[in-house]
Amino acid sequence: MDLTPSTSDQELAVLAASYLRFARVLRQGDDLELFSTNPDEAAYSAVDRAIREAPVDVVWLLLLDILRQAPDEELAITAVMTLEPLLQRRGADLVDRVEHEAKTDHRFYWALSQIWLSEEDMPAEALDRIAHASGDQIKPLRQRELSSRHRLFRRPG
Repeated sequence: MDLTPSTSDQELAVLAASYLRFARVLRQGDDLELFSTNPDEAAYSAVDRAIREAPVDVVWLLLLDILRQAPDEELAITAVMTLEPLLQRRGADLVDRVEHEAKTDHRFYWALSQIWLSEEDMPAEALDRIAHASGDQIKPLRQRELSSRHRLFRRPG
């Protein structure tokens, strides 16, 4: 599914729910052979593609829908899987929205505080504003620190 400005709220809600179901399957890691036949896999791929390519207005609404639908116990990992890459790629375009949402939605504020960003992700002013919107919980990483973090999550072999 390619997201466009004409994508309805209902379509975004269905996509968000499907994404969350497949993300849960991935985290459980039950049967890797079933991943490719899972009907929700397409939604997971569509969200990943949207983060990179969809119009910023639409992907922002999708992100908010995903975070709102995520259960409390999955909110941190959901933020890391969606909000973090979105801000890493397009944070400079979303600063005003992030600030507004962090002020008005406690769950979003908490989710924002769970992600990692680096100094290379966006201009310094935008990064400072997003870090401040997180209650200064986001401590932007320098490139060297970022490389160390990625080593922590790299699979052996």
